[in-house]
Amino acid sequence: MSVRRPETAALPEAGPRLPLPQPLRGVRVLEVADRRVAYAGRLLAGLGAEVILIEPPERRRDAPTPADLYFRSGKKAVTLDLAVAAGRHTLFRLAAYADVLLVAGPPGERRRLGLTFEDLHPAFPRLVVGSIADFGLSGPDADRPANELVAFAESGLMSISGTPGEPPVAAPPHHAADLAGAYLAFGVLVALWERARTRRGREVEVSVQEALAVEEHTISTASDEGRDLVRVGSQHMVAVPGSVFRVKDGYVHAYVADTMPGSWERLLEWMGHPPELADERYRQGLYRRAHVEEITPVVARFFARFTRQELYLEGQRRRLCITPVNTPREYLEDVQTRARGFVVQARVPGHGWVGVPGSPFLLNGHRVPPAGVPRPGEHNREVYLGLVGYGEEELAALAQSGVV
Repeated sequence: MSVRRPETAALPEAGPRLPLPQPLRGVRVLEVADRRVAYAGRLLAGLGAEVILIEPPERRRDAPTPADLYFRSGKKAVTLDLAVAAGRHTLFRLAAYADVLLVAGPPGERRRLGLTFEDLHPAFPRLVVGSIADFGLSGPDADRPANELVAFAESGLMSISGTPGEPPVAAPPHHAADLAGAYLAFGVLVALWERARTRRGREVEVSVQEALAVEEHTISTASDEGRDLVRVGSQHMVAVPGSVFRVKDGYVHAYVADTMPGSWERLLEWMGHPPELADERYRQGLYRRAHVEEITPVVARFFARFTRQELYLEGQRRRLCITPVNTPREYLEDVQTRARGFVVQARVPGHGWVGVPGSPFLLNGHRVPPAGVPRPGEHNREVYLGLVGYGEEELAALAQSGVV
């Protein structure tokens, strides 16, 4: 049960809403299946685009994972073997009816498949090509084998992640791919806006390594000040207290900073003005940061006497920023999550209706609901017969040969 939700809490009623917007309605996106572009396709689908997910035929044998339920929701799904000429020919026929192509991989692999911008632009001058590669499409490392962890390690971001004195730690799984995908979706929107004026598409390229490198201020600090940031664990770089604390039933995060006037004094009052923290200089945030080793243990001992809910509720009463560290399930139960309708219902063939995260943005107070979670190849007939224009015999021959 969510720490912040009393059992009797009622959800607020939804207020008036304007008509549901779909700003990308009429935009068709082809997504060549790859984890690095999956989030970009999901974001565009959340804006109303028709996203056609193109997967290898063997994908039909795989059972859906929880990640599939999210990244596939709102898309159409076809199967196509791009390793053979007939599959690539079919993709080119599809591209004639598309506005955007999302594709990932190093430039050498893209050239082998005929999926570079130089391959596509002469035939489809209005097509926007959205590309993600671990190290980008140029430079000496462009074709080097890599994955998200390699890009994270070489971006400089891993070096500041973790606890002082311990080895650096990796980001949560797929954080790098999703971040790059968000940047790609933004770039695609800009390219579509430009195309409305120029009538010509362009390539939008995102490097996973560079997408990570612009996070925080690691690169600007190294470039402008000639120094590297260091690992601080869960401790905030400025605020003290500003860390994660162990309590009776888990963990809380507390944040006391000069940007929240009076918060230090209110915390001391709650703690009963412990003599260890009586120095008047502790009122200054920078002084507290310089003496974090003396302050943190005193606060930790005080917080350890309480549960997460006790600390949260009393912190709210005293206007202090203290919040529970939620598990994902507790987040789902939280009153704020439920009130905003973040988890939406999507239809999964063979599984019924399941809850999946909605789009991370609202338009006129609405999230565009996903059309469902398709099975691999569910839309083969719709796309290949109705859009590409294949006949029944042609489609049957492609299926017989394993192309679809």
